[in-house]
Amino acid sequence: MRSRMGSSYLTVTISDDKENPLRLNELSDFSVPDEVDEVAPVSWTSVTAKTSNSSGTITLIGTTGGYMDIQGLELYSGRFLKKTDTDNNSYVVVITKDTATELLGRADATDEKSLEPAKNALTELLLERFGQDEDAFSVVDQSEIMEAMSNVTNTMSLMIGGIAAISLLVGGIGIMNIMLVSVTERTREIGIRKAIGAKWGTIMLQFLMEALLVSLMGCVAGIGLAWVILKVAGIVMKDSMSFAMDMKVVWVSVGFSALIGVIFGLYPANKAASKKPIEALRYSG
Repeated sequence: MRSRMGSSYLTVTISDDKENPLRLNELSDFSVPDEVDEVAPVSWTSVTAKTSNSSGTITLIGTTGGYMDIQGLELYSGRFLKKTDTDNNSYVVVITKDTATELLGRADATDEKSLEPAKNALTELLLERFGQDEDAFSVVDQSEIMEAMSNVTNTMSLMIGGIAAISLLVGGIGIMNIMLVSVTERTREIGIRKAIGAKWGTIMLQFLMEALLVSLMGCVAGIGLAWVILKVAGIVMKDSMSFAMDMKVVWVSVGFSALIGVIFGLYPANKAASKKPIEALRYSG
């Protein structure tokens, strides 16, 4: 049993049960005092553990679920003993990581490869039980369902990614067209700026910044529309489904929008910066 005053625990050994052995259902009485936190019975014995490939001698401890907290143990995988195991006298065992590695060849006792033999064994038993009628039952492998779902998810991701790529391409071409029109309409402005000393880099930066702003304005509008749609969907679905906007996705969207603005703004900006002052000043529109 363990005290509430820390991780220390007391070991109680009964040497004379007065012909009245202590029962499992009586252990709860020992945890009634406030000074006692957990109570668990302990019984040791040595047994031979066997698998299809190996065997070994191990120490078997008979106990209940409270033993884990009393000893301060941590699970590597799986679960510890539960009250239902004790109540139903279930044949369950929790093995150590070293024992699992030694006997089973792996620390996690779950193995997806073992599902096929288990499925075959169950099929044989069910065929025998139902007179070799294969239509009388079905055995569903959850790993196959998960694999199918994973394939569907991957396909949907590729489709959505393709749609997004096309949208970005179309948006980028739109930005480039807008900037080309702007460059054409502002030819005399470019000529005047160059005539008074504006360098190639200055004109280039000006139109790149404009392309970037146009792209980011579209990004902000898209994020705002998405936020409104999520709010409306949340109101419509009520408690059955919740929606939230992931800020990581928002920042990725902003980054892509900025990149698209710069890439598709390079050509118009270079065209504007490369104009000759005299020809630009002669342009009448």
